[in-house]
Amino acid sequence: VNYSLQKDRNQVCLPETGHWFFHDPKYVAFRNGNGPQLLFVTAEAGGGKSTVMRTLADELLRLENASLVAYFFFKEDEDILRSYEEALSCLLYQLFVQDKNLSNFVGRLYQQYGRGINLNTRAMWEVLSKIAAHAQTDVFCLLDAVDECEPVGRRQLVEDLQSFFKDPMNSNAELKFVASSRPYQDESHQYENLISPLTENIRHLAGEDAKFQSDIRQVIRSKTEELARKRQLSNSVQELLIERISNQNLNTRSFLAIQMAFELLDSHRRMHKGAGERTIVIILADIPHSLSEQFEKLLSKSLDAQHARRLFSLILATRRTIKIEEFKVMYSLTEPTDPGLRPQSYDDLELPPDDEEFKQLVRSRCGLFITFVRSSVYLFHQTAREHLLARRESSAADSLGYATPVQPASLTKANKSIWKGSITSADANLVCASVCLDLLNFPLPETVPLDA
Repeated sequence: VNYSLQKDRNQVCLPETGHWFFHDPKYVAFRNGNGPQLLFVTAEAGGGKSTVMRTLADELLRLENASLVAYFFFKEDEDILRSYEEALSCLLYQLFVQDKNLSNFVGRLYQQYGRGINLNTRAMWEVLSKIAAHAQTDVFCLLDAVDECEPVGRRQLVEDLQSFFKDPMNSNAELKFVASSRPYQDESHQYENLISPLTENIRHLAGEDAKFQSDIRQVIRSKTEELARKRQLSNSVQELLIERISNQNLNTRSFLAIQMAFELLDSHRRMHKGAGERTIVIILADIPHSLSEQFEKLLSKSLDAQHARRLFSLILATRRTIKIEEFKVMYSLTEPTDPGLRPQSYDDLELPPDDEEFKQLVRSRCGLFITFVRSSVYLFHQTAREHLLARRESSAADSLGYATPVQPASLTKANKSIWKGSITSADANLVCASVCLDLLNFPLPETVPLDA
């Protein structure tokens, strides 16, 4: 796993933001505490959990006191990024890279389990425990979005955290662990046993109860200044924007909703350089306030909704990260076109050679929903995936262990305005299978090596 890439998919806190986390007494006590410390962070979707976790990781890595720092950002869009075993293995790898002497603690267990040790969470926790007990400095481990870890691994993670941090035998360990999640309360997210009762070394920072307004207003101000530089807006227009958007979001707890509002503002048909107060007021009146309605508004701007739906389907269906060069092929094969003009070979694809130009083509179809990080392609946020993907309804067949067939929604109806829940798993897999079959039917080009 490219753990650095997964971290950098998330934004960093803007200046003078993140106070709900970094200024919370529970976080301060966690940083200053001695012995093993666990901070369990919860916040609602779009509430900035991953942003503060990325900022914390970067901050710890910059410190000069030589603390050991390891992190893993769970993501639902790839199987390996949902794996608890992979997360633990990744944490240990980072610690070994920072201090090669730590590998001494894995010798006996490696002899016992061999290469299969990275599939044995109990063995990996034993190694981590030894590292924390013998470390000459603090050992920081960060796990973001554990709610996106696969269910069996998530339950095991909670049990392992509980076992370690509630065991008095580990009182001398220098392990400082931060885990974040949405504040789910169902049976698949058994956090209650971990955070109740709270102890001196186990703290729950509930972002869903935090005061966000100072952070929200600072984000609005920063986004306004960014837009003003791009659109050459006057100071009076900037103040109007800050005041109006702040008033519209007095009860907002979602930084994502603020981001979407500015995306819609910037991409509005009436927005132009030097826009005046009247134009801004008209545009703001046209921007919805709820995140779901903002998503719908953004997607309604697609220049080719049918093509966008197919591209979304491919990302939803694939279980590993898609690279830009791969996505160019997918883009070409899913373009709506006359059957007689469909590509019959790799040479017919006419792939855009310029990556930036290609990103603009994708953006014209999919807007902000698809983002590019280095050479990889993703949906920009977990809530985007949840907005597009249809929720699978349970049935009697499910209780008997049989998969209920889902009828694919017609992809030719992509011009309809409602996108929420419009792509079933069957839809996504059908598009993915179609692309794969097209590629298999292509003659193998002489210029492409067989192992490419």
